[in-house]
Amino acid sequence: MFINKWENVNKIGFFKPGYLWLILISLFLPDIFLVIRWLVKGALYKKEIIKLEYIFELLARIDGIKTLDIIYELEKASKTYQCWFGQFGAIFRYDKKKGFEYLKSKNVKSLSKFTDIMEIYSLHDKEIALQILDREAMERDESIIMSADETLDFMDLIAFISIVPLVYELARLMLNPLLDIVYKAFEFI
Repeated sequence: MFINKWENVNKIGFFKPGYLWLILISLFLPDIFLVIRWLVKGALYKKEIIKLEYIFELLARIDGIKTLDIIYELEKASKTYQCWFGQFGAIFRYDKKKGFEYLKSKNVKSLSKFTDIMEIYSLHDKEIALQILDREAMERDESIIMSADETLDFMDLIAFISIVPLVYELARLMLNPLLDIVYKAFEFI
């Protein structure tokens, strides 16, 4: 009876391969989730700013439209920044400088650039602001085109991973005769 119990206890697996996968997934899942969340939010914010820039450009070219009217239209058009533009409009009505400081304090890089352009439009010169906006849009489009060629697609990654074992085998087959010669040379020395 003792030997049977001893054998049964020894048959119990202490480590299973499934546990390794579970450990790896639990270690990297939060990081993967945060990276995906960061990428999705970044894409949504960038898309929202591009939409707001186009709306601002269209409205700014209309003669007789006030900056406050443009701000209200931007607030209506934006889903992500709607509350910020609402606050900005309320502050802007009474103090323009504090309104722009409010938007810049949100620490969103693309929103800060857009706020600078709106500030130039509102306080200084409308034509210069529109020229800056056109230049920013052109630079952004050029950077998108340049980075599209440099991105690594998932299919490229799979192709690279599938070639690695083949390259390793070819290198091993080519280097084995050379290594044999080197080993034989050291045997004579």
